[in-house]
Amino acid sequence: GLNLADGLAKMSVVHQGTNQISRYALHAHHSLAEMTFQGNAILYSPRNGIVVHNSRVHVTKNVVLGADGTGIFLEDSTETAPVDQNFLIGNGGGSRGGDDGRFSSSGGVDMAHGGFGIWARGVYAMISNNQAEGHFGV
Repeated sequence: GLNLADGLAKMSVVHQGTNQISRYALHAHHSLAEMTFQGNAILYSPRNGIVVHNSRVHVTKNVVLGADGTGIFLEDSTETAPVDQNFLIGNGGGSRGGDDGRFSSSGGVDMAHGGFGIWARGVYAMISNNQAEGHFGV
């Protein structure tokens, strides 16, 4: 594809793929500071919508529309803040495989590619008062 950075400021792109790992629309990654993701609209993310990874993030009153993966993904089981009053509208698909192959390539460990409303590995986050429509099996 076209890349405007090539040739500028002695810079070149050495790898440009599609849908790289850890590329999310809104992502807290190993943050030491408590934070809030509130009132955001995430539209048509090619992976997951909102991702919290080993961080304390209050995820409240957000809208995620058409994320290919999961609307809200709590990645590591160490996430502790509340996930409350979010509205998640999926596309019924997922970011890896179809209904029959959705989990086979990951050996039973889906990692939120299945197109879920909310996917959490752990039990420490309080998940309440959320609405999810159009996701895996809904």
